[in-house]
Amino acid sequence: GFGNYDGGAWYKKEFIIPKALLGEDLVLLLGKIDDSDKTFLNGKLVGSSYDKFDRQRVYFISKNQFKAGALNTLVVFVHQ
Repeated sequence: GFGNYDGGAWYKKEFIIPKALLGEDLVLLLGKIDDSDKTFLNGKLVGSSYDKFDRQRVYFISKNQFKAGALNTLVVFVHQ
């Protein structure tokens, strides 16, 4: 939505991961991000990429990085 913007932006999403996923490892699919990102789940870095605007962001979330049946917070810093 900001075609001429060149800089950084923060995105935040809160959501509940179903209790049925307790003990499972998860995969976070963010899609393509122009240009770099730092991605945090519940305040901990789960992945980052730099200068890979043409690649899908795929981060693996281990079972101890999320709260099943409770509120989780995803924060992504994007810089282009």
